[in-house]
Amino acid sequence: MSSTTTPRSGERIRFVPDHSAACGVSSGDSARNRRRLVFGETEVARKAGLDPTRNLAQACSDYYMLSYLRRPHYVAAAAQALDELVGDLTPEFARYLDMACGGELRHASTWPCELPSCPVLGGGTDRSVAWREWLAWETPLYRAEYAASAFEEASWPSRNYGGEPWALIACTLHEFLSKRMSPELFIDRVWNLQHHGGIVLNKIYVTEELALVLDAHGRDDHDTLISFASEQARELWTKTFSQRTRTLQEARASLQLWARLAFQSVQF
Repeated sequence: MSSTTTPRSGERIRFVPDHSAACGVSSGDSARNRRRLVFGETEVARKAGLDPTRNLAQACSDYYMLSYLRRPHYVAAAAQALDELVGDLTPEFARYLDMACGGELRHASTWPCELPSCPVLGGGTDRSVAWREWLAWETPLYRAEYAASAFEEASWPSRNYGGEPWALIACTLHEFLSKRMSPELFIDRVWNLQHHGGIVLNKIYVTEELALVLDAHGRDDHDTLISFASEQARELWTKTFSQRTRTLQEARASLQLWARLAFQSVQF
């Protein structure tokens, strides 16, 4: 692929013809469904600030339970805990989606897609190599816009790669990085994003229990959510639904929370 001047971050990507490179793709679609993280990938993920051992089932249970306690029940302690959880998850999930998009792009054909040069597009390299090279290239905002365009415009070796699911993943990241999506909504979207092989987060995280939590949330199965939740979330849940009246301090906090959420809804 010939060299191309990269637009500055924030500019729209300009498409230029570039048909000189050979197409390099990987085979073995069936191996994509269940795959263990290898050492090289773990190393790259950790250096990127990700924690492959994070308990996603617990984090997801807490997210939806605390959201429900915050509104419609206006539990101030739950709102504070939710803000802290979102603040913890947001940078890691944004980095993860960024990295995952770069890894997927290595499967793309470099022809007939007309895109500026990219270190991973159609390279067919090892996943950990693609992750490392992608994260070292340009800015996160530019990479997200580039990936969204590439997933829509590139050709792919089969239906199990790239395409519409990954375009949605990249667009979600780009919308968040462009500050057109709140951190809380971003986390909600990430929980529910899917690629061809299942939950989008399954590239480095264990997601079998997360799938159970998401299914329980969809069915309003609070008992299952509670079983996976943290002790803090369970205690808040139990206190809220076992306590008949609130103290004056709790009532004031609830009123302040109601006012803050009402103001935020007007803002967005």
